[in-house]
Amino acid sequence: MLVYHSFPLALLLRQILVATLLLFCAPGSLLSQIYVGDAIIYISAGAVVYSDGDITNTGNAILTNEGALRTTGDIINSGTATLQGDGQYTLEGDWTNSATFIAGNSTVTFEGATNSNVTSGGDAFYNVELLKTTADLLLADGMAITNDFNFVSDDNKVFLAGNDLTFGASATVTSYDDNEFFVTGGTGKVKKTDLGTTPFVFPVGFDASTYNPLTLVQSGNGTVDEFGVRVLENVLADGGTGIVLTAGVVDVSWEVTEAVAGGSDLTLTGQWAGTDDLTGFDRNDSGISRYDGAGWDLTNADAGTAAGTDPYTRTRSGFADVGFFAVGSEALMNYVAVTPVAFLQGPYNSSTGLMNDNLRAAAPVLIPEGEPYTSLPNFTHVGRGGGETVVPAVFVPTANDAIVDWVFLEIRDKNAPATVLQTKSALIQRDGDIVALDGVSEVRFVGMAGDNYYLAVRHRNHLGIRTAAVLALSRAATGYDFTTAQSQAYGSNPMVDMSGVFGLWGGNSSADNNVRNQGSNNDRDVVKNDILNAPGNIFKLLTYSYSAYKLSDNNLDGIVKYQGGNNDIDIIKNNVLNHPGNIFSTTTYTILQQLP
Repeated sequence: MLVYHSFPLALLLRQILVATLLLFCAPGSLLSQIYVGDAIIYISAGAVVYSDGDITNTGNAILTNEGALRTTGDIINSGTATLQGDGQYTLEGDWTNSATFIAGNSTVTFEGATNSNVTSGGDAFYNVELLKTTADLLLADGMAITNDFNFVSDDNKVFLAGNDLTFGASATVTSYDDNEFFVTGGTGKVKKTDLGTTPFVFPVGFDASTYNPLTLVQSGNGTVDEFGVRVLENVLADGGTGIVLTAGVVDVSWEVTEAVAGGSDLTLTGQWAGTDDLTGFDRNDSGISRYDGAGWDLTNADAGTAAGTDPYTRTRSGFADVGFFAVGSEALMNYVAVTPVAFLQGPYNSSTGLMNDNLRAAAPVLIPEGEPYTSLPNFTHVGRGGGETVVPAVFVPTANDAIVDWVFLEIRDKNAPATVLQTKSALIQRDGDIVALDGVSEVRFVGMAGDNYYLAVRHRNHLGIRTAAVLALSRAATGYDFTTAQSQAYGSNPMVDMSGVFGLWGGNSSADNNVRNQGSNNDRDVVKNDILNAPGNIFKLLTYSYSAYKLSDNNLDGIVKYQGGNNDIDIIKNNVLNHPGNIFSTTTYTILQQLP
């Protein structure tokens, strides 16, 4: 039924002309094109108007649709016209609005076998349905949905390009999956207004062949806000910029924005397919990481096992800030960095002020390429420590930066210093610098958040030490020099005084927590037994010596020796006799390691 309103005669004649055309457009019949100009048209509930060409509403026209308006072509609303009503709009072509569209409770359905472009003109839709045959919807400007977007057919997608698709406070998305979703390969984002404690799934992918939905929800402490999500093709080293990470991550990342900065308490759940896994990514040790402006912030506490069996998901809560997010293993983990300095008494040479590097200078090199601490019972690997290896080239440099041996570092709890949070095997240079596995860089404890910690330095045949106070550790490397004063280390006489330079007590052949010259489990017997039981010592002579990388090589010269010059037992006896705590200079005194 068509209803007309009173207008001047000239306008009324035009209305009647258009109305007459529409009157002949009965259900099941077709018009090649409908053009409404300067008329008031009303399509009542139950009425259906068809066209196999474009439908244009223009000039000062007012077209109210309470029934159904259907075309195989475009719907164009232009000029100062108004298109309104609670009815059904169905089209195969483009939707172009440059006038006024008042959606009411209407539904706009896009169907057909070709792509449709949508120009909203800034006016929101109530319901939108995508009912195409392997074709898509292309946004030409921003689009807003106040009630629901429904992917009705299989293999339908919406390409945002540089335009945002915004869902209102109560709006929903239905029937999305890995073949029906929003493609955000450009700068456009899917946005949700008034996101609070009800989870909202952003069904997004970078392109037509990738699907990586992200679910957001606020805790009760978070501020209700508008959040936007888009997908990036890869994970970039600096969040939105930098080199592409090619290992240790899921090959996708998300940018999350908010309308009002601050006040968030977000939980994110990211989804990916098994084909997104890159080399080195461990689903059993992974998590969502945020780029915080200086690096990726995933910690050991946030890492865990992915849920699902392809697709997979990881969830993380407590995000106060938005930005770039990705799923990864160690490649996306936070870390704290240290550059400690320490001396080992055994190889220390007072004439040079450096440690000797005989183990490195031996031919062949005696220092193993794999860390030696896994096999020692009193060195327990915690966190991500253990199994570190180096390449032979690390042992090539000479002079001050020549490698002396492996050392064992521990990060300890600020409130309970006996609690080891993470360990790391590292290398120590002649000048005391403790460096990473490349022989030169800072040592990083991956998975640790910036905080206050104690740092301990231990060695396989020296007594370990730790910092006297906590250190504020972060990604910016923190230096600490144990060699400058006894008070740099915790405890009573924790280090040996080597003429004003301080180092770890040597002579701990048993790799335990003490240096003992006599009695049970003493360190002299370890050296003696190694000599007597050496395969080449067929006559069991105590004067025998041999080259080896052994705990009993207390001076680290590469020679295990019990008697004669540069032997490995004098350091044990002399340390015991000269220890400040041995006031009676007895050979039965025990030097205890000052680690709680």
